[in-house]
Amino acid sequence: MLKGVIFDMDGVITDTEPVHAAAAQKVLERLGIFTDLSYCYDFIGRPAIKLFEDALHGYPGITRTPEELLQENNVLLAELFAENGHPQVPHVVSFIRHLKEAGLSLAIASSSALPVIRQVVEEFGIADAFTALVSGATLPNPKPAPDIFLLAAKELGLSAKECLVIEDSAVGTMAAKAAGIPCIGFVNPNSGVQDLSRAYALLESFASADAAYLRRTHAHALGEPAEILTTERLLVREFAEDDFPAVFAMCKKPENADGLNEPLSDYETEKEKHSAYLSFVYPFFDLALWGIYETSTGRLVGRAGFSAVEEEGAGYSLGYLIDTPYQKNGYAKECVPALLSYAKALGTPSVTAKIKKANTASLRVLAACGYPYRLESDSADTLIYRILLS
Repeated sequence: MLKGVIFDMDGVITDTEPVHAAAAQKVLERLGIFTDLSYCYDFIGRPAIKLFEDALHGYPGITRTPEELLQENNVLLAELFAENGHPQVPHVVSFIRHLKEAGLSLAIASSSALPVIRQVVEEFGIADAFTALVSGATLPNPKPAPDIFLLAAKELGLSAKECLVIEDSAVGTMAAKAAGIPCIGFVNPNSGVQDLSRAYALLESFASADAAYLRRTHAHALGEPAEILTTERLLVREFAEDDFPAVFAMCKKPENADGLNEPLSDYETEKEKHSAYLSFVYPFFDLALWGIYETSTGRLVGRAGFSAVEEEGAGYSLGYLIDTPYQKNGYAKECVPALLSYAKALGTPSVTAKIKKANTASLRVLAACGYPYRLESDSADTLIYRILLS
């Protein structure tokens, strides 16, 4: 389960990679070493001194040391940031606040010096959001070595598998992979062309991400089903491969037929469909069909989820099934309001529910759902209700 998020800083929280590259370029130009910005971008994610060590390697006649150039570079950067401040990556501050409020522990693991990291979080007003600030500037093995991320996880009091890294650089994603920590690659055009292929997923804007997305991505990166929501007695989560026998047995019961969109085929065909669903729906969509489990026993007691309605502006369609041995326990009345709150959080204004007229239990659940609703369609044996979420 995801408990902590580790942020790189430059290029993820601060949009400073172009500033760093331009400063390093200017320092080298003073020595008669002329480079283009792409050369500087090759060192994104690594301590700045590595760039100066590499640049001086080809100019043995220059007597300046990498340490001296780094100091000159830092003075120049300090002047630039004192004059203009640190530019923020769009939406990152609200995203960080949201993750903190969602109960996740946060850390920064940056190749920048620790005083710079502290300056940034104070300037952005997010110092209180972070449990740990870790600098790789003085680590013996900086990125792409895993040391900085393993240290950040340790300072959060978490294992590697309980963390997620957000990185914009190739060396950063390499370090996360070496640490055994799932990674999301943040695609920042100002970080140059970066090979983010080692990241499990890519993110182009923090405006489109939330804690639920991070938790789902983290679970998928570890090959685990993602938790959708919990209630007092129930867990709604994605199905796993080994859930299939129980799912098939539940859905094959004649008394549960009304809760299915279509009749089941044979065991092997349905098993292939189950595997394909896990692979091609869960990683890409917020809407899906999930299992309902008793938290006390772990037993599958039903299934529920949402599907998109084809008509424009029609919102989502809710479906759920509680298996016969677990009916009359109040599970549907407990689960459905939580599912509707999930849909509301996704931004849909309404949800439709199709109910057989003979299904008096589902009509009672609708009446107790906590949201207003209206009848939209009345056919021979089926009622369609629209549940209003906003």
